[in-house]
Amino acid sequence: MKGIEVPLAESLDAYTAKIGFLRIKKINSDWTNVNKTILKAMYSLGFEPIQVSMGKTNSVDVKIAVDCLDTAQLIPSISTYIIVTGDKDFIPVINWLKSHKKRVIIIGKADLVSDHLLLSANDFISLEELSKLEKQQKSSKENGKQKLTISFTEAVKCLVQSIHQLHSKGKPSRFLTLDKYMRSLDQFNYRGAASIEKPNGKGNFTSFTNLVKMAESQGKVKSITVNGFREIRVNPSKKEKKKA
Repeated sequence: MKGIEVPLAESLDAYTAKIGFLRIKKINSDWTNVNKTILKAMYSLGFEPIQVSMGKTNSVDVKIAVDCLDTAQLIPSISTYIIVTGDKDFIPVINWLKSHKKRVIIIGKADLVSDHLLLSANDFISLEELSKLEKQQKSSKENGKQKLTISFTEAVKCLVQSIHQLHSKGKPSRFLTLDKYMRSLDQFNYRGAASIEKPNGKGNFTSFTNLVKMAESQGKVKSITVNGFREIRVNPSKKEKKKA
């Protein structure tokens, strides 16, 4: 639909095209007062707008949960579920899907999504990252550019900034969710990077674990255990130690 913008739906469509063919694409909401042209745009992208009555609390969430469970049982060949939410109430649904060998991807706002929800899902993509992935996909098609590789120094800057931001919001910097949060930061190329170059320039890191180990060996960060979870903390600088 020319002239009509449905950015989230378009970004989702671009992302799903990248990971495989989606058999079912539903958007649950109260569509009563929504512009009919937007509804047509949704249909043109292959999404099915489902009318949900807002008479009861969390009616949309309940409908999504029921749809997931019904689909898993009626169409067992579907192996991946993408849910746009930040609500930890979906954790039981996610755990049930995973217990039936389904992959669950959560999409939501990085600063609002529940930490427990992040831990329960197989993967998390922030709305900001989703939009950037779409732009990169378009750029890659147009220019045929190679996948972005960033330096170890930039990756560590992103790591440190992410830890500071999480703590400023009162959130823990858990190892299990840190990489996902780092990919939500707009001021770094980390979230769009396919690989990170080692400090000596000889090859790239093969995992986020190896990146953290290298940063820890250089005294940039330290690993501690809090309430049974591994957390990554920033090591204070020499100036900060003297002030203390």
